Amino acid sequence: QAHQGQSGVDQFQYEACDVDGDCVWETIRVTVVPNRPPTAVDDWVEGPPGAVRTVDVVANDTDPDNDPLELVEITMPPDPYAQASIVNGQIRVDLSNRTNPPQHRNTEIIGYRVCDPDGLCTQGKLIVRLVRRWDTGSASPTITPGGWWGADPLNNGRNFTTSDPISGSGGNEEVYQSEQYGPSPDDDNQRPRSYGYEFQVSPGRWGVRLHFAEIWWNANGQRVFDILIEGEQKLEDLDIHALVGHDAAHREAFDVSVADGNIIIRFDASIDNASIVGIELIPMHETLFEVATRQGTKPR
Repeated sequence: QAHQGQSGVDQFQYEACDVDGDCVWETIRVTVVPNRPPTAVDDWVEGPPGAVRTVDVVANDTDPDNDPLELVEITMPPDPYAQASIVNGQIRVDLSNRTNPPQHRNTEIIGYRVCDPDGLCTQGKLIVRLVRRWDTGSASPTITPGGWWGADPLNNGRNFTTSDPISGSGGNEEVYQSEQYGPSPDDDNQRPRSYGYEFQVSPGRWGVRLHFAEIWWNANGQRVFDILIEGEQKLEDLDIHALVGHDAAHREAFDVSVADGNIIIRFDASIDNASIVGIELIPMHETLFEVATRQGTKPR
């Protein structure tokens, strides 16, 4: 066994003999490599306001000597938006009592130190994507088991609310129970009628997650509309009821590049009026979403 902190090549000889007394000398060489520090891999997590996330940052870190690793310390940035602590060897990110972050704050970088049993350590990063989200259709912020949602920034008075339970809402049922709907197509010539949202953000890549629920109609083909983001049609002839039925959550996610500091989301209705229950914006540095490329569900 090598002494603590020692490395190099050692050797010793031994003599082996058979029953007839014939012998031979052999040499055994032992190479002891020095203890090497672990390697940390950056971790990412979405941080919606009001939520708590626990991340096992050590799970994807490695040690070249296969030593067990321990999370020993975390470091917060100046003027942190989130709170963080070590709980059972993992980082607990606490965003409770938080609202949508300011425009210039897209990520929170939490540093951490991971060590092997001999005290060799390395630094890693947990990058928290600071999510912005709104409960469209609600004139005031909404707090659900899934976190905090801001009030509808449009607030044009075209709202509908239900008390029906919503399947698949994932702890955000209250968000899916209120919708913001737009104008209907013109009765004379069935022109699409538009409405939408404009959000100021930092230039770069963003994930846009849109939340829907058909809380009014009980049949296919009663509400059909297109989705456009930054002037590009992302989805055509979306029929929520045809996809998931009545009182059920549905989500669409898109990867968007923003150059001018604004994300413009527009809905064009061809039948009845467009409707949306929630919007989330997530700063991105890598593709997180399966970008929707399919057509919508045209009424038959």
